[in-house]
Amino acid sequence: MTTEQGPRRVTAGIRVESKGAKTTNANGATTVAMKAFVEDIGATQYSIPIFVPEADADQMVQGDTYYAILQQGKLKLGKSGNYDTDFHWNWVGFADGTAVPEPATQPSGQANGMGGQPDGSDRPSRGTQTVPIDRTRNSIERQVAAKGAIDLMAAGQLIPEDGETMAEVWIRWADLIVTWIQSTDAPEEA
Repeated sequence: MTTEQGPRRVTAGIRVESKGAKTTNANGATTVAMKAFVEDIGATQYSIPIFVPEADADQMVQGDTYYAILQQGKLKLGKSGNYDTDFHWNWVGFADGTAVPEPATQPSGQANGMGGQPDGSDRPSRGTQTVPIDRTRNSIERQVAAKGAIDLMAAGQLIPEDGETMAEVWIRWADLIVTWIQSTDAPEEA
């Protein structure tokens, strides 16, 4: 499991227990309510709800484990915040840009809670490994969405709602933009 600065993000293995109903928000983005076990945040006995964009959820199979990035959301009503499972967790995306389940074995160094690289990260080291080509286009679409949200923020168009931080606003808009990009059909070739 790795974490980053800012809003807490966790890269973790999630095992899909079930897929639920699809919902469409006011912006037209469709998500699927899923239940998943996430060992890295303590959700081992009981599954937690995660709302996954339809495009990502369609690639996932019940019972399989995927390597994904989750972001800690708001504290659940009536919870103390002492445990990771006291919070809602929001889907950010597949950790490697694909929907291929991760192998069951852990890279060396992860057994003690650190990443597989000497610096504790999980990213490939330069010269010894290569990053796989993203044939699904998720990586570039997420980069475009992140840039679009930054541009909106710089133009003063994004305003936080009820106690939301600017980082949370940026993430929310980046997620909306990537959902829109991924739901738009590619132009037909002439």
